[in-house]
Amino acid sequence: MSLLSLAVYTVTFVTGLPLNLLAFCVFVVKARRRLLPADVLLLNLTVSDLVLLAFLPIRIAEASWEMNWKMPDFLCPLSGLLFFSSIYLTTLSLTGVSVDRYLSVAFPLRYKAGRRPSYAMVAVALFWVAAFSHCSVIYVVQYQARDDLLRSLPTLICYDSMWRTLSSRLCGNKPGGYGPRQKPGWSLLTSPEKKETEAGFIFYSSIYISSLFLMAISVERYLGVAFPIKYKLRRRPAYATAASMVFWVVGCAHCSIVYIVQYQDLNRTAFSDNRSHCYEDFSDKQLLVLLPVRLELFLVLFCLPFTVTIFCYVNFVRILVALPNIPVRRKQRAVGLAVATLFNFVVCFAPYNLSHVVGFVQNKSPTWRVYPLLLSTLNAALDPAIFYFSSTAVQRAFTKCLAGLWHKLRTFVVPCHLPCLTCCGEGGREVEAASGDEAEGSTT
Repeated sequence: MSLLSLAVYTVTFVTGLPLNLLAFCVFVVKARRRLLPADVLLLNLTVSDLVLLAFLPIRIAEASWEMNWKMPDFLCPLSGLLFFSSIYLTTLSLTGVSVDRYLSVAFPLRYKAGRRPSYAMVAVALFWVAAFSHCSVIYVVQYQARDDLLRSLPTLICYDSMWRTLSSRLCGNKPGGYGPRQKPGWSLLTSPEKKETEAGFIFYSSIYISSLFLMAISVERYLGVAFPIKYKLRRRPAYATAASMVFWVVGCAHCSIVYIVQYQDLNRTAFSDNRSHCYEDFSDKQLLVLLPVRLELFLVLFCLPFTVTIFCYVNFVRILVALPNIPVRRKQRAVGLAVATLFNFVVCFAPYNLSHVVGFVQNKSPTWRVYPLLLSTLNAALDPAIFYFSSTAVQRAFTKCLAGLWHKLRTFVVPCHLPCLTCCGEGGREVEAASGDEAEGSTT
């Protein structure tokens, strides 16, 4: 298992990082010239993938140690938090894009008149704000760990307590108000026993956030062909921004369960003496809280976005193919976008989320869920295919990069082979003559 994890994580990191960085640069440059709601969602999807890729080396190191955790404790939940948040942010983003595409073809005039980049920006901001605002449960559980409170955690979110505790934490105060005061920076960067949950929170949130962004992209595409005029008139980047914010809020809010689970069993710490794995071993008391939340993740952050994405892309392709005045190339791009998005959902997100249902039915955490989790990691390497079909600017950038790499490869390989060919007699002289003719033609 450790070798398989190491291979998948390494391939995802090596392929996903350069492609997502290229897409990020393209979207930033495009946004400076003309910002559209779809660009806001795609840019947020790229950021979500980059967050996952940034913490993937931690997973690579863990796999190289045969899945034994040898790094500081605080990195375990922090990497998990980023990883799983990006996954569900991706689903929300892709769903948003699918809605955008659907509105652009279903209501073309109304959408074109009403769309604004500021709307997309507001949506994205809401995703981020909502994600971290739900972390209030972290402080409620961590600093007010009473049995009656733990039993009410599924319905308790105390924002007032969260902000008081957070401000106290930022100011360097000790939990509960005891002990010497620390400098704010030192308080945040030290005390690993207090930071171990953050890594898991970010790791898991990235997974669900990615699926949400995939849903958003499918919705955006559907609206673009189902309502082309209405969508073109009404689309605003602010809508996409607001949707992105909501995705981050929803993804991170649900993944705050890592904090609840950690402190649900107060006699069982995140890293006890007989435990060396990161976020894998749970007591019965922890599973009592974790399994229902996983089922909710399946219903809210996978089933709902997946259903919306299917509806939007099926109608998006159906309407676009039926229009006689649409170029064949654009129709091919639409089909490619729909196939790439649905493939991402089915292959990367469906197996892992189905493990939530199996675990809830069996009343235990399935031992095989580590394998579909590897498929979820591949999402960061497959998302560039969605970028390619979603934006002509990304297509041109990818084509230009490939052409540049091919040119450099030819200039490196041909000179290396010429001396060998020269030693072969007539064949070498023919190649030299041909290369000389090419050089002469290039100078004229």
